[in-house]
Amino acid sequence: MLNLKVIYEDDDLLVICKPVGVVVNRAKTVKEATVQDWMAARMGWPEKKIAWDEVDWEEVPMEDYFLERVGLVHRLDKETSGVLVLAKTVAGFENLLEQFKYRKVRKTYIALTHGSWKAPRGEINLPLGRLRYDFKRVGVRVGGRRSRTEYEVIQEFRDWRLPEEVDELKYQAFSLVEFRPSTGRTHQIRVHAKHVGHPIVGDLVYGGRKLAKEDRKWTGRMMLHAAKLGLRQPITGEELEFSCQADDFEKVIERVFR
Repeated sequence: MLNLKVIYEDDDLLVICKPVGVVVNRAKTVKEATVQDWMAARMGWPEKKIAWDEVDWEEVPMEDYFLERVGLVHRLDKETSGVLVLAKTVAGFENLLEQFKYRKVRKTYIALTHGSWKAPRGEINLPLGRLRYDFKRVGVRVGGRRSRTEYEVIQEFRDWRLPEEVDELKYQAFSLVEFRPSTGRTHQIRVHAKHVGHPIVGDLVYGGRKLAKEDRKWTGRMMLHAAKLGLRQPITGEELEFSCQADDFEKVIERVFR
């Protein structure tokens, strides 16, 4: 079973710092332990194995939806680390779902991207949708769902120390960037960054497979981390903000650029 770090817990919610490489939600194709499995074991809930995203839950009671999702109110990609929130009660679950749906949650990610950004801050407004030729992937599409990501460049790097086996000619610059998505589309930051010419370092899906494989010789991971998340306590309404640090992410920055 997974050993996950709990960074906050009360009667209604539980917040973890998800490591990179851990799958969040169960699915028929997922054979490894997931965050949902961990949550079910921790809470002593029934271990249902149906993939919730393959079921139409529009007409079922909220209690059933809560148990089937095992309290999960949002997701992080397997290769993204960071703050992840789960609900412990039905009332908390319903309220948190509404906060995410109506964009009342404040999310901050940090990422190492390829290239030098022309503007140090700005926003990316590009509609996103599933690709017709590959439904597992997302792309910028006419008629896609409205998607908005604010960004700010924290630091730009033009000098680095990479292992000898890495082809440094593939690189010109890197940027450490803070992303604040106001919508929560699948792969939103990864696709937006790629579309404007600055793919996330180590992104095997959207960063170009050959380049991402070269990246992973010195990163060992995709360099995207959900650093902060702010929301209201679902019952009391108290403003809460959670943060967690990805040690492996920080070690790459220190070792290569500083």
